[in-house]
Amino acid sequence: MINVLFISLGNICRSPMAEAIFRKRIEEAGLSGLVTVDSAGIGHWHEGKEMHPSARELLGQKGISIINHQAKQIQAEHLEAYDYIIVMDQLNLQDISAIAPAHTSRYQLFSDLISERAGEDIEDPFFTDNFEAVHEMLEAGCVELCETIKQQTQWKEPV
Repeated sequence: MINVLFISLGNICRSPMAEAIFRKRIEEAGLSGLVTVDSAGIGHWHEGKEMHPSARELLGQKGISIINHQAKQIQAEHLEAYDYIIVMDQLNLQDISAIAPAHTSRYQLFSDLISERAGEDIEDPFFTDNFEAVHEMLEAGCVELCETIKQQTQWKEPV
């Protein structure tokens, strides 16, 4: 089993959007039995809250289903279970490295999944209201991550 965790600031916009998009990608690829996906936030501000309404609406328009999401804050001990720990921006990377420095070798910036966008922050639409641009980047990165996992598992498409 390969376990993927997406991390953002409050776990109501970027990381749950990535979780939903990636969940759809792994289902479409026939990898559901091989991959689990989750999301969490650095901060506690939105703990227990649903996904941001604009994020939910956009995903619905794109035909991406959303499981009953409730924002949660990441704890260092939770990180043991994940093979991929993917953060949305440099600040999240610094914060998670401070929370759990023992796992820094497994932390990855989301934009590094997209070769032409490597090193960039995925902007927080909570502050910019640019959910469509964030969705496009998350979609591109999730496609690449799915391909990486297919190669890692030597997955073969059914004939």
